[in-house]
Amino acid sequence: MLVSHRYKFVYIAPPRTGSLSLHDFFYGNIPELEVIPGNQHHEVKLTSDLDSYAKIISVRNPYTRFLSLYRYGKNHPDNAKFLTQEYFETFVKEHVELRSTWFTQKIQMDYIRDIPIDFVIHLENTGEDIRKLPFDFCSTAEIEWKNKSTNFCSVEITKPLAEQIFQWGKEDFSQFGYKKDSWVNPP
Repeated sequence: MLVSHRYKFVYIAPPRTGSLSLHDFFYGNIPELEVIPGNQHHEVKLTSDLDSYAKIISVRNPYTRFLSLYRYGKNHPDNAKFLTQEYFETFVKEHVELRSTWFTQKIQMDYIRDIPIDFVIHLENTGEDIRKLPFDFCSTAEIEWKNKSTNFCSVEITKPLAEQIFQWGKEDFSQFGYKKDSWVNPP
């Protein structure tokens, strides 16, 4: 979680939502940004002195986020044996059942429970959403994308998997404006 005292905002970054690229963007424009002490990259622990700060979160379509979580976890050529459709189906089932036991099993809403959010940056519209932020450095923002996972596995979301993922992330679909049928033609 990043904090800018100069611009008075907190940036909350659930995993696999473009957070590495957005961290670099914010650091490139605000060198004095700080990571809240004791917090890891994705943890959220707000203190009362930040109550008046704008809260910004980056989010991603839950279907493509799920694929990204899978690819990131298997992002090594030695893991090729795990990059099958069958293994992906097992991954979905286990991931959904373990929702809150590990940080990647959390839905995006789990990171902001009881935190009023002022601005949402959708990964699919990052440039447009960044330019809507009320900070001078954002009006002509360009994001340099960094992706820690690769696309070397060819798993796909089938209708039964889409239903499991939808049930897992129903709150994300509702809160962030994603459609249940967006798995058919992902962004």
